[in-house]
Amino acid sequence: MFRLTQKAWNNVIIFSMLFMVLLFSVSNKLMLKSSEERFRFLLPEHSVVMRIEFADVTLKRVGQKWLLEGSNEKTLQELQPLVNNWGQVIVESQPSSELTTPYVVSLQLAGESTMRVYQLMAFEQGLFINHNGETFLAAETKIQNLLPM
Repeated sequence: MFRLTQKAWNNVIIFSMLFMVLLFSVSNKLMLKSSEERFRFLLPEHSVVMRIEFADVTLKRVGQKWLLEGSNEKTLQELQPLVNNWGQVIVESQPSSELTTPYVVSLQLAGESTMRVYQLMAFEQGLFINHNGETFLAAETKIQNLLPM
């Protein structure tokens, strides 16, 4: 049997607690990492949409306000919530596939010079979204929340 002093036993307890904290921290990071890779936001976090182009409608951010170009049937108050909805879409990666007759939407984010092109196709459980050759599933997201219909 080990004969340790009170100070030595305190050190054993301290190091064993530090080891347990490290073990729980690493296991928690591994669990969170696997769920983060599966689900993510469609747009980068804290991104600001500067321009969004639908088939016949364009919304441009001018300062703090929006400018509507195109269709006369929709008002700015009807279309502005669509921009907010784009930032809240949570997607899951899917095997790449070609979408037949998709809706095409172009977005420009603050700090980016090129437009991001998204292809959307609705089905009963949500949306398939194609972007840069990657396919995503936005479960339980309705196409009416992202497009002026």
